[in-house]
Amino acid sequence: IAIFNSPGFLLSSRTVFVGTVIPILSYYLIVNGLRSKRELVVAVYVLLGTLFLMGGYSVLALYRGVSSQGLETGGVRLTQFYMNPGFFAVLLTLMLPLPLCLAAFPRTPIMVRFVSGLVFAVLLVALAFSFVRGAWVGFAASLVVLLLLSSEIRRAFLKISPLLLVAFLVWGASISQVFWTRIGSMDTFFRSGSWTNRVVIWRSAWEMIKDNPLTGVGPGMFPEVFPKYQVDYVLRFLYLLPGWDAENLFLNVWAEPGVLAVAGLTAILAISLWVSYDVFRTSKDQLIKAIALGLFGGLAGFIMTATAHGTKPVYTLTDRLSFFGGHIVYLFIIVGLIFALKRVLRAEEEGKRANDR
Repeated sequence: IAIFNSPGFLLSSRTVFVGTVIPILSYYLIVNGLRSKRELVVAVYVLLGTLFLMGGYSVLALYRGVSSQGLETGGVRLTQFYMNPGFFAVLLTLMLPLPLCLAAFPRTPIMVRFVSGLVFAVLLVALAFSFVRGAWVGFAASLVVLLLLSSEIRRAFLKISPLLLVAFLVWGASISQVFWTRIGSMDTFFRSGSWTNRVVIWRSAWEMIKDNPLTGVGPGMFPEVFPKYQVDYVLRFLYLLPGWDAENLFLNVWAEPGVLAVAGLTAILAISLWVSYDVFRTSKDQLIKAIALGLFGGLAGFIMTATAHGTKPVYTLTDRLSFFGGHIVYLFIIVGLIFALKRVLRAEEEGKRANDR
């Protein structure tokens, strides 16, 4: 319905295709392909390896930039694998808690803890040099959630906190002033142009929603119709470039495909959070508990980042390879892993009951 109501039929059709068919296929393959604990754990290890390659490429490219320009220039920023730093930072907030939990749980295999710790360190450096404040806040929120829910995470954090503090101070003494400027700017954020821009974008998105509450302005059409609904001057022309968004995932989805789409997305996220928490709470297997908590923390961080920083589920215009779905594919991979975890846990419980009989 949203496609046929859209002023750009071809763009909306393409956006819906990459935003529904490919993510749902990813979810289906994971949920129906992972039928045992061993298969699920192997899939998680493959995901960690993929993340290590993505983060490692970014950090290596960053190092090459530092070597050629020097950090003191202030012009060195994370070079991403295929997204710009802002988009990649949102993906990092979704994925970072998983290797953190696998590294922190003491009764997981020692090699898994070591490799997960290495992956976490690489991704953390990548997140730091993305310079995306919304992603920093999102990861901090997910870290708080993990600390509140897990005594294992609290104990691990207390053990390594002195080392982290020393490493941060030593590292901070050698990095560019841009890093400290971005941290310091969070104190004045609500008086900055970035905040003013966001308010204008949010108000404009709300005008779109009021005008088209049911079917939206059309999938992928936000940048096309933004000038019509713009309620005030935008301080930077960046927001008028093709493919930009509403600086809030839920506003963006409501403004483009409409109220049913945002209700469906909200329901998927809420159910996934509950299922992952339920698996963490009820499972006796430490490895399963670590994976479930990592997925839960990743979703929490993603929601915070997508609300504060803004992201579109599908970028079909700004990145060549994002035609394959952008963030939404990774989000549905996480959702698929969560429901596969639930299936594995249920199968183990049924097997125990059968043995007891």
